[in-house]
Amino acid sequence: MPEQSTQRRLARWVLPAAAGVASVILGLGLAELAAALLAPQASPVLVVGSQLIDWAPAWAKQTAIALFGTGDKAALLTGIAIALVIVAGAAGVLERWKPPIGRILFGAAGVFGVGAAITRSGSSPLDIVPAGVATIVALIALGYLLRKLG
Repeated sequence: MPEQSTQRRLARWVLPAAAGVASVILGLGLAELAAALLAPQASPVLVVGSQLIDWAPAWAKQTAIALFGTGDKAALLTGIAIALVIVAGAAGVLERWKPPIGRILFGAAGVFGVGAAITRSGSSPLDIVPAGVATIVALIALGYLLRKLG
């Protein structure tokens, strides 16, 4: 009996969350490739990180520098990665239970990435391609993986 409960939990929570995370990893991997080929300055993670730094109040920036020293940007990127894993996992579960909420989360993140890329100083129209690739690939992969789960 406990084995059945574990299998049910795995099917309801863990596998959809893993599908969400895998979808984002695939999307960001291909986005990084697109950025390397078309617009190196438009790496989605770096563009979003730069946008968050721009929006951060001065006290938050000073606190980060005081806590992490020269590793403040690495700490920010680590924080972004952790947040992405949490949101991607939640999106996978939500898409499984309440479609299209997971896809809406992915789409909103994609819009934020595109917006962050295009509003950077000196940006070009090609700068939206990596974030667009990440969004489209993640959306397709999420649908595919959740269909495979049944």
